[in-house]
Amino acid sequence: MNIHASITWIYALFVLIGGMIGYVKAQSLASLVMAAGFAALLGFAGWLMWKSRREGYYLAIALIAFLGLFFLYRFSMSMKFMPAGLMVLLSLATGAAFAFLKERGE
Repeated sequence: MNIHASITWIYALFVLIGGMIGYVKAQSLASLVMAAGFAALLGFAGWLMWKSRREGYYLAIALIAFLGLFFLYRFSMSMKFMPAGLMVLLSLATGAAFAFLKERGE
């Protein structure tokens, strides 16, 4: 379960960095606040997984799926890779990593 926690923390870091970039480039306080909130929730999910709590795994899956679908919608509206397309790919990669590790029994 520790590898899942590490993957979740890395994803959370990307979410937070993306929000910071959105704030710097577009002066979007909403991007910064939402990114910080989701990164905190993802960090908490990672901590729960680190403590071998299944709830952390399910919370992480739910947050990753929500963010992936949200940014897929944003990408479909703008057709711009940054930031929506990148977040869709990161969400898919993170979900795929979780699925691959589950298949291997980790």
